[in-house]
Amino acid sequence: MEAECFRWGGRGKTRVEEEKHQSDTNIDDKGSHSAGKPQPITSEHTLPSQEQAEPEMLQRTLAELDRTKNLLESEVTARQLAERELRKAKDITEATIRAREEFLATMSHELRTPLSVVLGYADLLEGGEFGGLTEQQTDVLKRVKKNAGDLLSLIDALLDASHLQMGRSSLSLTDVRLGDFLEEVWKETQDLRALSPLEFVYDVQDAETMLRTDVEKIKIVVKNLLNNARKFTDHGQVVLRGRKKDAGVEICIVDTGIGMEKEEIPFIFKPFRKVGNTETQRRGGAGLGLYIGKNFLEVMGGTITVESEVGRGSIFRIWLPIALR
Repeated sequence: MEAECFRWGGRGKTRVEEEKHQSDTNIDDKGSHSAGKPQPITSEHTLPSQEQAEPEMLQRTLAELDRTKNLLESEVTARQLAERELRKAKDITEATIRAREEFLATMSHELRTPLSVVLGYADLLEGGEFGGLTEQQTDVLKRVKKNAGDLLSLIDALLDASHLQMGRSSLSLTDVRLGDFLEEVWKETQDLRALSPLEFVYDVQDAETMLRTDVEKIKIVVKNLLNNARKFTDHGQVVLRGRKKDAGVEICIVDTGIGMEKEEIPFIFKPFRKVGNTETQRRGGAGLGLYIGKNFLEVMGGTITVESEVGRGSIFRIWLPIALR
């Protein structure tokens, strides 16, 4: 009975020994490392050392620097080429501008000379130097003078526009009374008024007001506006007004002409721009007068504004400071 308590199956091993043997067998089968002996790490799983990584990083950095250097050199080369092209284009532009200025100056002289001769002989004929003229001949002569004068004005306008674009428009300042200035303009446009069936009205207040301005340039502006008013007015009247206003003077040209749309007004001050329909554009003009006038006024510290209504006419208002220094 006692022997059965310590033996199992008569194999010579106690039950405790058998259970221990079975436990060791199971642990060995599972490959467990819990016995306390760490498995050795082979060289196949070893990470690169810091000494090995640093040369590789340095090579990559140097390669990146080389690429950056090449890009910068390419950009510098491209910029130098662009600067050379710009200098070349600038030289060509300046040469073209000089050639244009020389051409305009030459053409101005060549055209002015025969025109002056034509106008001179026309004045002699009109004055009776070669005998009396019939009414029909006098009418034809006035038309010759008018067209020659228009051509001379066009030449002057082209030159003025060229000087404005080049920034070469200079001022010649003189002192003048408002009344004296407008009377000169009125006299110089006598022929223009004589050939028109319109009623022309001269209305000047504050005639003694003194101005210091470029008289010849203002004359060009006012005379051009009067001519435009006559050109675009079929019936009614054209009024020239002058008065003192604020710290300057206001000169108005009022007509009862065809007028224009509000949307068209900003475009009338552009060079070579004409507004309105085909019939309106056939009334003549190079499209430079208002462009030149606006720029002249800006140079002299003045302004020009327009009010217009289709079929009811236009009002052009010039304002100039009393003293321009």
